[in-house]
Amino acid sequence: MALRNAAVADPAAGENEEPKRFGVRDLRNDTAGVLAEAERSGAVYITRHGEVVAKLIPHREEPDSRTPTQRLVDRVAALPGTDTGWADEHADTKSAEIEAQRDDPWE
Repeated sequence: MALRNAAVADPAAGENEEPKRFGVRDLRNDTAGVLAEAERSGAVYITRHGEVVAKLIPHREEPDSRTPTQRLVDRVAALPGTDTGWADEHADTKSAEIEAQRDDPWE
């Protein structure tokens, strides 16, 4: 299936040319063709009613130069910490309540 909005590539045009535009209908009807164009040209715009709503770019995996140990350390560091402060506050409050309820033998 030919893409409706696909412009003919101009070999004389520089690499700084604006990405081609494809309507949502083109994306739905010929997803593989739109993805192939994004891979080939580096990006395409997706439009709805003539307005650009998305820029589709190919995924390029960046090599991870960290060691496995460093990756693990980074993952653990990114985990949310455990807040135990509430337990200490609760224990202090309970201790104060118990102390306040005790009869003072000197009164």
